Amino acid sequence: MFYGAAGGRAYADAAAARDRGDCATAVDGFGQVTGVYELTLSGDVARADAGRAECSAFLAAGDAAGRGGYAEAVGLYGDLRRAYPDTALTSFVDADLRRTYDEWGTQLRDTGNYDEAVRVYRDLLVEVGDGPEAAGVRAQIAATYVEEADALRVQLATLTDQPRVDAVRSAVENLVAVQREFADTPSAPAAVQGLIDVYAAANTQAATGLWCEALPVLDYLVAVTDAEAAGIVAAADVDRPAALFRCGLQEYDAGTWTESAAAFDQLVAEYPNDPQFAQARADAIAARAAGVQGAALPALPGPFAGDSPGSIPLTLYNDNPSEVRVYVVGPTAHEIVLPGCAGCPATYATDGEACPTFDGRPSARLTLPAGSYTIISQYTGTNPAVQTSAVERGFEYTNCIYVGPDQ
Repeated sequence: MFYGAAGGRAYADAAAARDRGDCATAVDGFGQVTGVYELTLSGDVARADAGRAECSAFLAAGDAAGRGGYAEAVGLYGDLRRAYPDTALTSFVDADLRRTYDEWGTQLRDTGNYDEAVRVYRDLLVEVGDGPEAAGVRAQIAATYVEEADALRVQLATLTDQPRVDAVRSAVENLVAVQREFADTPSAPAAVQGLIDVYAAANTQAATGLWCEALPVLDYLVAVTDAEAAGIVAAADVDRPAALFRCGLQEYDAGTWTESAAAFDQLVAEYPNDPQFAQARADAIAARAAGVQGAALPALPGPFAGDSPGSIPLTLYNDNPSEVRVYVVGPTAHEIVLPGCAGCPATYATDGEACPTFDGRPSARLTLPAGSYTIISQYTGTNPAVQTSAVERGFEYTNCIYVGPDQ
């Protein structure tokens, strides 16, 4: 049995080992105190028990980090801090926790798990605060953002549709974040160039004639409001109307007329100063007309120039109580809605009975250039009426629209 002074020295040696961070030695020393000297040093025994538990927790956290269990290690260091807020190991816990975060972030970057790496580095930045290590951690975060943007840019070659848009969005957000939050890091210039590179990679579909496929990315980019991305937003705003126009033509040729009209209408609505504005407006009318009749028109019209692009009169009349939509497409294109005719018959048993007079019938007057026109009219719930009419100089034309026996 050991007594007094020897037991005190054993406890003091174990505590000193703990205080200098040598917890492996301290655990053995504290164990000796709680075992051999327990009859004579009850006060030291209680403190040794606490010291042994404290050091065991520290060693367990270090062991987890050493075998790559970084999340477990971070949790264990947090538990140790909460259980022993006044521990003499504080400086060692702080240093080891920071090292664990750093190794964890590096491991995540090396495996391409960039989002998690940024999260871990941001936790490390909170841990170091405004200390001397902060600059290095900030540089790590910025570099990780740029690395992820580069990886996403490379992936664009294999992505389409929404996954392609999502990749562009993530890359742009990363590069904007570097410029906004980490402009003082070495990665900031790479972030500026990265945006240019991402746009070049994202817009390859338009460059290869895949106009409709290019639009989702352009739609996203023109809506970006971050000042740091202003350069590529401006580029997208220049490229998008051309893509809309070419997409409209692409859809028209494919016989998907609703989609064709939508592309042309979007250009007309959002780019009134675009050089293709008038042509897109005419082509939108032609696409809707083709959709109504279920077949492409003989040719697309010239640019829209209002209802009086020529000098040959054509007057349209509605001989029905319902409104009627009329498409007149040839060298020019027109889309007109005539209101219903109060008191007019809903149908005619024979074509010969229709339009006994033009008096009181709602009408619209066009003056057209000479040429061949397809005139398509449709009342809600009826089959469209389609006719072809040659418009020649020296004549004045009328066209009365009604619901006949075959509709």
